[in-house]
Amino acid sequence: MRKIFIDCGSNIGKVLERAIRTRSEFEFFAFEPNADLIPTISTRIEKYPDARVEVYNKAVWTQNNGLSFFVGHPETSSVMPGHRVPFIYGKQLDYANPQHVESIDFSQWILNNFDLSDHIVIKMDIEGAEYPVLEKMIEDGSIYYINKLYVEWHWYKIGGVSEARHKELMARLEWSTRLKRHYAWNALNYFAA
Repeated sequence: MRKIFIDCGSNIGKVLERAIRTRSEFEFFAFEPNADLIPTISTRIEKYPDARVEVYNKAVWTQNNGLSFFVGHPETSSVMPGHRVPFIYGKQLDYANPQHVESIDFSQWILNNFDLSDHIVIKMDIEGAEYPVLEKMIEDGSIYYINKLYVEWHWYKIGGVSEARHKELMARLEWSTRLKRHYAWNALNYFAA
């Protein structure tokens, strides 16, 4: 059995670094589509030369063919049109000038790289993309590979994601027989695996 920690939407790597520091027996995978943040993540993980870490400059998504990526403040971004960021950042996302980023079919990546016997913990902070990604994981069964799931939910920040859709997804996650726990997570707090 492998122990796996996957950081979806790694941003500047704070949560990833804490996981590496406290979970040395895990393998670590980080996904961050904002290329400007990859050097910061790399600097953080260089402090742990024995850690098994792979960093992907890709958006977690439902397909592998890339997508538009919207950036505002250096640490805020989204692949979801209509996303609003908190006023503390002072700058909204620039929808007029999208960047094209590589994406990964996350559920297929899970199915291709792991076994049901693995212990998998996911932190997911992907600015609204959690809805299509998790819905696909439920549909194709990859959700059953996950033991713990920490999600920062963005339904109230995204146009087109209703509270009803959010509640339906939460209920569907409750039905997952393998998923032992799923938690609402806030980027201002650290995860506890």
